Amino acid sequence: MRLLQSYALVLAMFVALLLWILSTRTKVAFGRTLGLLIGTALGVELLALALAAAGYHNTWLYNGFALLEFLLFLRLVGLMEPKWQRPLLFSAAAGSCGMLLCYLHYRSLDFLLTEGIILLALISVMWSLGVLWQLAQKCEVRLASAPGFWLFLGFLVYFGGIVPFVGMMRFLFQDDAELTRMLYQIITVVAILRYIFTGAACYLARSEGAWRVDEQQ
Repeated sequence: MRLLQSYALVLAMFVALLLWILSTRTKVAFGRTLGLLIGTALGVELLALALAAAGYHNTWLYNGFALLEFLLFLRLVGLMEPKWQRPLLFSAAAGSCGMLLCYLHYRSLDFLLTEGIILLALISVMWSLGVLWQLAQKCEVRLASAPGFWLFLGFLVYFGGIVPFVGMMRFLFQDDAELTRMLYQIITVVAILRYIFTGAACYLARSEGAWRVDEQQ
C-alpha cells in the first residue's frame, strides 16, 4: 500500500509538471519558481524511492528538501504580494535557523527534523492563509477560476495536514516504529492532494492565460 501511494504521488507530481509545461505563463517569475518547485519535488521523490529500493536511508533527502521547498514557497508568496517582502525575509531566516538548531540538537539527519519541519509548516500555513485572504479580497473573478486560489489551497492542505503527525512522529516511533511507518501515509495522502490542486492551478493558468500576478512581474 505504501509503495502504491508513493507511485500515486509521483504520478500526481508528473501530471502537475506536465500541466505546468503546457501553461502559457511559465515564462513569468511566478511560473518559473513554481516549475522549479514542482520539478525539484519530483526529482527528490524519485531519488528517495530509488534509495529506499536500494536499502539506503533517504530521510536526509527529505530534511534538505523541506528547507528548499519552504524558501521557494516564500518566494511564491512574495511574488503574489510584493509588499510582504520584509516579513517574508524574517520568516525565511526564522525557518532556516529553526532547522539548523534542530540539526545541531540531534546531530543526525537519519530521522526527520520534526521540530524544525513543524516550524516551517506553521509559517507556511500562516502565509497560505494570508494569500488566500488577499485573493478573496482582491480577485476580480470567481475564486474557483483563480489559479492562485487552488495553488495556495493545496499548500494549506499539505502544510496544515502534516503538522499533527510530524509533531508526534518522534515520540510515536519510540513506542511503535511500524505504526509510525503506517501513519506516515497521511503525509503521502495530503501531498497527493496538494499536487492535484497544483495541477488544477496550472491548468487554470493555461486556460485563463494568467496567474493573476502577471502585472507584478
